[in-house]
Amino acid sequence: MKCPHCQKEINESGFVYCPHCGKQLEPTKKKGISLRKGGLLAFVVWAGLTAVCYGLDKLDPAMRHVGWGLTSRYEPVPGNPVEWAPVLAFVFALAILYAFGAWAIYTVAKRHGRNTVRWTTAAIVFSPVLAWAVYGLTWRKSQ
Repeated sequence: MKCPHCQKEINESGFVYCPHCGKQLEPTKKKGISLRKGGLLAFVVWAGLTAVCYGLDKLDPAMRHVGWGLTSRYEPVPGNPVEWAPVLAFVFALAILYAFGAWAIYTVAKRHGRNTVRWTTAAIVFSPVLAWAVYGLTWRKSQ
């Protein structure tokens, strides 16, 4: 990295001021995850968790031992087992929606100089959809 003031080479060790000329250096901005990539990541996590739930639903631990000796075997316990995969997929979808909604509104509020803690808390406590609606309604007309 070169100092923008004196053009001398500076090693990347987090200097706030140039060791040669003493002027303040501008911090390098770290690029975060875009909203589109964050949404894709949330979908992939949800799809993976749902696939695991459906896979676990196919395992049937409710088996019983029947018979003795060479004729013994295992067979399913009679009854109507609950399939948890659809229920867990819905719960995971809600949890990921809340987490992604809170992260997205935090990112947008930070980008536009609004109070990030207030908007993230609103998204978590109420709902991401309601928080986005209020965020849009309270948008300053000059922006």
